Amino acid sequence: MSVPSIEPKGKPAAKPKAISTPKAVKAALMRKAPVDATRSLLAASPEERYRHVSQAAYFRALRRGFTEGQEMDDWLEAEAEVDALLSKPPAD
Repeated sequence: MSVPSIEPKGKPAAKPKAISTPKAVKAALMRKAPVDATRSLLAASPEERYRHVSQAAYFRALRRGFTEGQEMDDWLEAEAEVDALLSKPPAD
C-alpha cells in the first residue's frame, strides 16, 4: 500500500503580502487616548478592566514594533496605567 504524497504540485504558494497601513492611521494608533476618553473606566467591571488592559498592552507592543520578550512588561505597565485611571476621581 502506498501513501499519497502531500507535496504541492506546480508552483509553491506565494507568501501573503503585508497589509500596509496608511500613515495617518498608524500615527493615530501610536498616540495615547485622551484622558477624558478614558474617564468611563471608573465603573469598569473585571471583564471591562481586562479588555482595557489588553488593549493598552497591545498598543504598547505596537509602539515598540512587537519585538519579542517584552510582553509581560507591556501587560504590567498597561495594568498600572488602567488601574491609575480607575482610581482617579472624575473631573468636573
